[in-house]
Amino acid sequence: MAEPIEEYLSKLTAMANLSGDYRSVLNSIQSTERSLPNHHMINVIKGMCFHGLQEDERAAEEYEKAIKLNPNSAWAYFRKGELHRDLGEYGQALDCFRKATEYKPHRPDFWVERGFVEEELDDVPSALKSYEESINHGSDRGWGWYGKARCLIYAQRFEEAQDALKNALDLNPDEQEFKELRGKILEFIRL
Repeated sequence: MAEPIEEYLSKLTAMANLSGDYRSVLNSIQSTERSLPNHHMINVIKGMCFHGLQEDERAAEEYEKAIKLNPNSAWAYFRKGELHRDLGEYGQALDCFRKATEYKPHRPDFWVERGFVEEELDDVPSALKSYEESINHGSDRGWGWYGKARCLIYAQRFEEAQDALKNALDLNPDEQEFKELRGKILEFIRL
């Protein structure tokens, strides 16, 4: 059973992700921060909020504080990787996503983000492995299958790509990116 602080921090994270009202989350976390000044997840959530507010330097500072408090914080590395990815700093992002997947290897979303960055760095074989790890760990939103389909397209394995994308669409039939990729695959198959 999760501790009350863990439940509270999970609620704050969900609130930030769903509402996008990062200022309110920052205000909400102030009292908790005073009572738990050394809880690394407070810094992770603050970093996520600052990132959402496009205050990237402050976000980076919070992630570094979190890592200093807990050097094995998968969430701190994951969120720091998202920041670097969004800044186009793919090498640094990959370093962070590698650590996140090392510390929490069963998180499918961590593997998907790692795969996307590996693709950006033109390391398609590694990206394919990351997407397959995501699938193996229960990716339920289809992004692991989508990434795998993209990698199979690069390898000109179009029918396998079509099968992978079908799995993505079965999990998330309304995702526009999946639908667009389906059209591209069909074009390749017709050629």
